[in-house]
Amino acid sequence: MHQVVDRQGASSTDPSHPPASNQYDATTSARCNWDQARAELTGLPDGGLNVAFEALDRHLLDGLADQTALRWIGPDGDQRDFSYRDLAQATSRFAHLLRQLDLHSRERVFSLLGRVPELYVTALGTLKAGCVFLPLFSVFGPEPAQAPCWNTRPSPMPPPSACRTRPWASWSKDWSR
Repeated sequence: MHQVVDRQGASSTDPSHPPASNQYDATTSARCNWDQARAELTGLPDGGLNVAFEALDRHLLDGLADQTALRWIGPDGDQRDFSYRDLAQATSRFAHLLRQLDLHSRERVFSLLGRVPELYVTALGTLKAGCVFLPLFSVFGPEPAQAPCWNTRPSPMPPPSACRTRPWASWSKDWSR
């Protein structure tokens, strides 16, 4: 049962509503044990830490390689399942591609993908390469999508050929601005 607090500060108990954010933060903070959380992470073989390794590759070592890691259901009802092995291999290929493009640790990689499995491959592959993943959202049109690019000075990277026919194609070709 959760206590609900409205905007005026009045509270009531209603099991159908989640707790207010300030209550959630206090509850979570009281239960959080960072030492225990750190102990649950595998860590890289060299002692480092990488989110992509923790999300995918460590499960290969734990014997879960063929278990479903991601189930994607498309707008038309199509379903695609990806195992930890599938995603680990795909993200490693993407990380290798970024290195071949001479992108280094902490460089920014933007993505203009929608909610498709390739978005997760791009995000985790970027993190696996040690780069920073920055998603762009085309639903708002080209101007809001391009603003983060100009404000953060991304490394030059050609857009995928599919993007060349979109409204943002004209600005995506000019990364040097």
